[in-house]
Amino acid sequence: MMPRSTRRRRLRATLSGLCVILAAASVPADEAGPATERLLTIEPSATWAGVARVHLEIEDVRQIGDVLEGTYRIRVPLSPGRNDTGRLVLHTSASLDKLGTTLATVSGDAVSSTGEVHEVDARMQPDGVVRIRVVTPWRTLRFKSRYGLH
Repeated sequence: MMPRSTRRRRLRATLSGLCVILAAASVPADEAGPATERLLTIEPSATWAGVARVHLEIEDVRQIGDVLEGTYRIRVPLSPGRNDTGRLVLHTSASLDKLGTTLATVSGDAVSSTGEVHEVDARMQPDGVVRIRVVTPWRTLRFKSRYGLH
C-alpha cells in the first residue's frame, strides 16, 4: 500500500486534471447543438473481495461531449466502513450508439464523495455485457453486468 502522502499527491493531481478536463469539456447550451440525449443503464452487480460480498450500482449515465457521467454506489455489507458513493466520469470519443454496437473499452475515474479517486475501466461488449474494473486503495474489484441504451 502506498504511503498516505503519495496517495494525497496522486489524488490532488488527479482532481486537478479532472477539473481541467471538465472545464474544457463545458460548452454553453447554445453552442452545443441539438441535444440527442441517450441514457446508459447498467444493472446492479456484485463480486467477492475475500470473504466479503461487494455490490456495485451505477445510475444516471449520460454522455456529455466526450465524457460519460453518472453516479455510483459501492456497498460492502460485511464492512460498512468501506461503503462508497460518488460520481463516475468515463472518457470516450465514440457516441453511445457506437459503444453499443462494437467492442469498446472506456476508462476514467470514480470520484468519491470523500474526495478519493478510484480508477475505473468498463469493457462494453455488443451482446450487452459490460465488465467493470474498479481499482481502490485496498484492491482491484471486477464486476460483470448487463447494460442497455435508452
